[in-house]
Amino acid sequence: MQWLHRYLLPVWVGLTATIASPAIAGLGPENVVVVVNGDSHDSRTVANHYVAARQIPAANVVVLEDVPAGLKIGLEDFKTKILRPILAQIDARGLGNQVSVVAYSAGFPTAVDVSSHTARMTDENVKKFQLPTASITGLTFFYRFVLADDPNYLNWFSNLYARGRFERHFVNPFFGDKKELFDEAVEKLDAAEHAAAAEIFKTLFEEYPSLAPLAIRAAEAYASAGDADEAKQWLIKGIAAGWWSATYLRQSEPLEEFVGDRTIAAVLERLSDAPISAQGPIGFNSRRGWTGSGDWVRPEQGGIHYLLSCVLGVVHPRGSSVNQAVQVLERSAAADLTRPSATVGFSKTGDVRTTTRFPNFGDAMVWLSARGRKTEVFNSSLPRGSGDYVGLVLGTATMDLTAQPWRLVPGAIAESLTSTGAAFDTAAQTKLTELLHAGAAMSSGAVAEPFSLQFKFPLPIMHAYYAEGISAIEAFYLSVTSPYQLLIVGEPICQPFASPPAEIVRMSLVGEEGNQVSIQREALGLRIEGAPTREIQIYVEGKLIKASPPVSPIQMNLPAQLSGAVHVRVVLIGGHPTEPRLGFSETLELRGPLPFPTVSVDVAADVDVVPNSDPSGRPEQTTTLRLECPGADRIELRLASESAGEVVGESGELQVESQRWGNGPLRLRPIAHFGDTKVPGHELTIHAAPTPE
Repeated sequence: MQWLHRYLLPVWVGLTATIASPAIAGLGPENVVVVVNGDSHDSRTVANHYVAARQIPAANVVVLEDVPAGLKIGLEDFKTKILRPILAQIDARGLGNQVSVVAYSAGFPTAVDVSSHTARMTDENVKKFQLPTASITGLTFFYRFVLADDPNYLNWFSNLYARGRFERHFVNPFFGDKKELFDEAVEKLDAAEHAAAAEIFKTLFEEYPSLAPLAIRAAEAYASAGDADEAKQWLIKGIAAGWWSATYLRQSEPLEEFVGDRTIAAVLERLSDAPISAQGPIGFNSRRGWTGSGDWVRPEQGGIHYLLSCVLGVVHPRGSSVNQAVQVLERSAAADLTRPSATVGFSKTGDVRTTTRFPNFGDAMVWLSARGRKTEVFNSSLPRGSGDYVGLVLGTATMDLTAQPWRLVPGAIAESLTSTGAAFDTAAQTKLTELLHAGAAMSSGAVAEPFSLQFKFPLPIMHAYYAEGISAIEAFYLSVTSPYQLLIVGEPICQPFASPPAEIVRMSLVGEEGNQVSIQREALGLRIEGAPTREIQIYVEGKLIKASPPVSPIQMNLPAQLSGAVHVRVVLIGGHPTEPRLGFSETLELRGPLPFPTVSVDVAADVDVVPNSDPSGRPEQTTTLRLECPGADRIELRLASESAGEVVGESGELQVESQRWGNGPLRLRPIAHFGDTKVPGHELTIHAAPTPE
């Protein structure tokens, strides 16, 4: 993997005294950018529903114009008309510190011609299996490679975020001088020069404090050298840095005397007792650089950066209808924390599509069983009996999912290893969307022939990672090492098994002038498992403005002259490798000197719904809205990140047409302008013409 070195890159809130409404997810809405094809009614409709269901911040909705039509486009069109504009908007809106997921709405090409990259591959053994068609989600994930015009994303193990065998934690994660230093430490371990090896691991860890395995190696080396005090100290440092496996520590011969220590034993209880056949799941963050060992380093220390990506729905005659795509998203968004006790099923037949995956069933089933999860291997392409499934690992070209005696529970993930599961330009084989219609929250398929190669599809252990509490999109990317052809579709931040902090947040204005904000955490007082709070993040208008250790209360002083209704979200992040999140959102009023604008449906004008001549049969709906704000120069009406019009002066009417903005819930917000000062008002949601069946 010598190619990796090319990518090593050296407040204001006003709060009421109420408990905010919580929303829970490992990746929260503030971490997702929803990309909309502004010229597509279907794209706007699907996005409207998802943005409302997940309360995606307005700043996180990116609308693109002139999106190329068709299912497949060229690489240059993808870069210039889709990828670069998205990244430019993320940068311009100051969202780079928080966005980890790019979720395309309907109305986008699903495949990209990358023949200019495959032509430059030099390894013929790899080249013959890597056809020149990539998925839009795969190329977005590999955005760094794409922008650098580098074909190395076509390698079989180019996704370093994906987990590997457990021993990968201890491979050399470095290049250059640091690589040589690491190798020297390993040589000294082999030569029983334990103290010298320990000092090298210590030195490396002090420079790279996120690489917990270095601290564990230092602890083992100190213990082998007979230095118990240093061994214990470095064991604690390794755990504090994010080491996750209690099983490994209990089985480590050099550390045997320490795991019984009262302090260490108490800490081990909070770590994972999962089997150590594979690396454990870890939360994704786009600012982390991932190394060859599967661990991460800080942005300034290099590593390879990625962006998780999915498509919310594929609206196509061979895919989903708009209504089906919306149903998948809304059903799955409601599945968080449901903790279904359903089975994970594995198909084993004589088909190469399942024999390819069969050798990896064991790791997944052992892990799931250790967690008390039910598993099943069935010798058929689909389950034969009745029952509930939270996961399916399939391998079949065609399947009939109608009138089955079993069901996929809300929040399930299911996929099938086959050739054209995401090639919507051909009627051959069952498309991945059928699994979504059958109940899955997320699925995937290849946009071109993948040659039944396991590394192009999720490993079965994806379901074990999901059961640990990771989000659906993280589970997929944690388990596929070469996702360039894989189209991932569905609800990305669905997380039925999360264990977020068991706390609530209370917010209030305090102080003599009423401009000091107090944010306090309180235990729920319920007997539920939850990771302890490790960090508190505060978002204003969807943008991260403060990250704090878990102190309580947090107090901030506000300028007294601020006015307006402001969206505030406080997120508690749990101290667990999956980084579960518990978010509390509220629209809060700053009682400054200027009045708030208001928007309301003009009851006298009412809502006009008329038939549409469009062959789709969509009705048109026109809603008349009244905007008011005493003394304002003008009042703008915003729909997410777009302007839906404005009135001049302190009052007036605007019409909002569903034909222009899409069907479903439209989240509208008035912004009053007083010279150069803007005052936001409360949001109003209107429900445009219903989505057709």
